[in-house]
Amino acid sequence: MVEGYSVLNTFQLLSTLLHRFVGESFMASWVGPQWISKFAWLIALLENEAMLMGISLTFGPALMKYLSNSYYRIENFITSRLYVTIEVDEMDIIHTPISKFISQEIKKLDIKEAQASYDHDANEDYNHRGNSSRAPAFQLHPLLNNQIKFKYKGKTFWINRVTGDEAGKVKSKMTNFERMIFGGEKVSFRVVTRGSNVRILKEYLALWMEDYYKSHADKLVVYKCVHDGKGACHWSENATKDARSLDTVILKQQLKENIVKDINYFLDHKEWYADKGIPYRHGFLLKGPPGTGKTSVVRSLASTLGKGLAVVNLTNITSDEELTAMVSTLPHDTFLLMEDVDHCLKVIEKAAATKPTDGALGPKNVTLPGLLSMLDGYDMRDGTVFFMTCNDESALPAVMKRRGRVDQEITLDYADEYQIVTMFERFFKSVYHGSDDTWQTICDRLKKCIPTGTIATAELQGLFLDFSFSLQREKITKAAFDDLLDNRIQPFLDQIKESREISQTDREQKLTFLTNRMLKKKKEDSNSDDD
Repeated sequence: MVEGYSVLNTFQLLSTLLHRFVGESFMASWVGPQWISKFAWLIALLENEAMLMGISLTFGPALMKYLSNSYYRIENFITSRLYVTIEVDEMDIIHTPISKFISQEIKKLDIKEAQASYDHDANEDYNHRGNSSRAPAFQLHPLLNNQIKFKYKGKTFWINRVTGDEAGKVKSKMTNFERMIFGGEKVSFRVVTRGSNVRILKEYLALWMEDYYKSHADKLVVYKCVHDGKGACHWSENATKDARSLDTVILKQQLKENIVKDINYFLDHKEWYADKGIPYRHGFLLKGPPGTGKTSVVRSLASTLGKGLAVVNLTNITSDEELTAMVSTLPHDTFLLMEDVDHCLKVIEKAAATKPTDGALGPKNVTLPGLLSMLDGYDMRDGTVFFMTCNDESALPAVMKRRGRVDQEITLDYADEYQIVTMFERFFKSVYHGSDDTWQTICDRLKKCIPTGTIATAELQGLFLDFSFSLQREKITKAAFDDLLDNRIQPFLDQIKESREISQTDREQKLTFLTNRMLKKKKEDSNSDDD
């Protein structure tokens, strides 16, 4: 189709030009009247449309290709002298802040076409059922392979969203297969402005990112790591959540304060670690039953100390090289959280012990030596603070908990009296209508109804939350608590005991499922390599 179009255009161009230039008047002025007879054969040949079409078919495509390449070479030459360009892959960590800024600028323009996407951050108060006082918010971006121009601080910028081959200049951190699964072909922002050095454009992009992070100063940014199965990975923003105060996490007395003090001491002694030749990293192992606040305390610590939070699952990592790449590229000022490491180790060990079938070489996953090497900290970014959570401490080998790999072991157990009463008061004391003596009597009864070390704080929160919904009143009297203390607590404790037995069975089934999935993936990878 393109070749036919080129031939047709070449024929029309040659026909127009030759009819003009081979006329007698032009030839007479060009070569003189005495030479016209001598070139009569050439004039007749060039005026023959059949001959002209043959020339077009023979040389047309090559000529049009040459002219096209010449045009783009000239254009690129001029552009490279007058403009600077930066492309940002959609899978890169800087894509989100730059995308947000571009969307804000586009909203100010008088344009006719744009691509819209739902803005989750801006729609927190929007009610999709139609009874909200706010209209839904959208992000606006250029249509694919189209360009939009705007001005920022007096400077003009051209923004393109390019796909496929057009985005080929960007080294993507996601494989083609992953793009097919997670969102199609490669897309990047191409940002262009006038200038002689890309440094000036880099400075503007830095300003846009700074504006974005200032607007998220009271938010917790959660990162996820995407692996390509070949030892490479990259981090991207997974969610932006409201910062959670450390006061909302009820731990045993002084435990929160001790953790914060320990982290701050580490962060303030970078030079000391350098002088001693010790890897500048700090590790915590948070252990205890499910629902005791392990993940919640890490999230609240990150919020309180102004850090991001990067969450990983070890069963998703397919090699020690990927694990190394993950920790070495951790976003700056970010805590690393590895959840349920005991469960992950069980999955990995069970998969490794399973005999491969159909020629498979065994599961691809991180190994214990690779994990231990990571915990030693030599591949971590300086200043990394990481947390591991586990429910079953016995599943962790002793070498994994060795001092120097884990700096602090913290047990978060079932609630003690302090936690039970503190959570109860946080829910109900502000709406209680009665004397202080009566309130103390209610708290004493509560401690007798819920023995120490029998219920997790998450379970306790569920009990109090359900009770508060059932009250349907602002002021609560002593009589209102009789139903809770006499009729609700014991059935709830019996239900918790039963659900824990069911959960244990579910965990064993999940362990088997994940192991089988890991072996299946290895078999598929092996068959793919053979092909």
